[in-house]
Amino acid sequence: MHRSVYEYLLRGNLKHFLFSGLSEGEIPEIDWLEFPSEKIKKPLIAVDGSYKSSIRDFGLIYAITGLALYQEGEVIRDRGLSLVDVMEKNLFRQKHLSDFLSMLMKLAEVKNLLRVLRDLGGDYAVLMDGSFISDVITPQPTYEWVSHLGIEREKVESYEEKILEVSEEIERRFLEEDFALINMLEIFSNESLPIRAYIAAKLLYYEYLISLHKLTELKNPIFFITKDSSSSDFVRWWEIRQFLTDQVMFNICTLNRPGYAPPIPSMLEEKKKYLPPKFVGILDVEIYQTFTRLKPLSVSTYKVEVLNVPKDEIGFYLSYIADTSPRGYPFLLEMAHKSVVITERDIEKVGEIVYPFGRSPRAYLNE
Repeated sequence: MHRSVYEYLLRGNLKHFLFSGLSEGEIPEIDWLEFPSEKIKKPLIAVDGSYKSSIRDFGLIYAITGLALYQEGEVIRDRGLSLVDVMEKNLFRQKHLSDFLSMLMKLAEVKNLLRVLRDLGGDYAVLMDGSFISDVITPQPTYEWVSHLGIEREKVESYEEKILEVSEEIERRFLEEDFALINMLEIFSNESLPIRAYIAAKLLYYEYLISLHKLTELKNPIFFITKDSSSSDFVRWWEIRQFLTDQVMFNICTLNRPGYAPPIPSMLEEKKKYLPPKFVGILDVEIYQTFTRLKPLSVSTYKVEVLNVPKDEIGFYLSYIADTSPRGYPFLLEMAHKSVVITERDIEKVGEIVYPFGRSPRAYLNE
């Protein structure tokens, strides 16, 4: 970092020109429940994922992992599902590339979880990193994903019927293959790269929706725990106008107070206006959301979205999860995060293995 940053800070010249903040007298009272003494205890499975990409001098290399950590008696075991591959630079613009890799990661997480539950049996409670609501509202790939590659809309969209046929085969192969769409893409191996990119994105979205649909068919209690949330559902629900986001409100108003907010329902159909007809049932899933501070000195509150748990039992589960969170975040989920995260150093090492002579442009500046 250049010294001018420190010079600016030393001048004490922060303007806060887009930040209001709150004085102590303005902090509102909110509804906040203590954890009940009664708890619902079940063995836990924690699910997290990670992806990382790196530009090399020949293209873009990426790595993806979905990981499950689970209790078997006194032992914690793990199982992961990973993918490493290469694509052309600038095949997708940055926003669409992020959506593409994020869908691959979530697909790996959910498919890995489904396999673990199939093999284990038993009544497990599932802790998943992230937000089910955000997963559902992920945008469907469109022509705009490949429009910059100079191909006409009519040419791309002429493949829709064939894509639908292949999608049905993906569903049949879903649990047997790690990423069924990749094998099915071989059907289109003679097509141009823009066409293959569009088809890959569409097939990925379809397999991704299959995974979300199968997740909603589970009977297990599922808790999606979001580390950083920008939702404002509680702010609007309670009409508390001093805040823009729920997490900021709960962080300020519940300091040193473990507990949780009274759960409110989330209407998915209000957040996602369209899904392919085969998957519209996802929008009917009953899902509650709350925020929780698991320990008095937790660094933050966390948004929790809950599936397959009656509203009046949510507190009993959260009370048990709090007991398994010595650092204010579920211990098993923290372990999963540390085990799965792919760092910049990791992706550079992966690149050296895949293409020993293909270097990242950044590497030249770091010599």
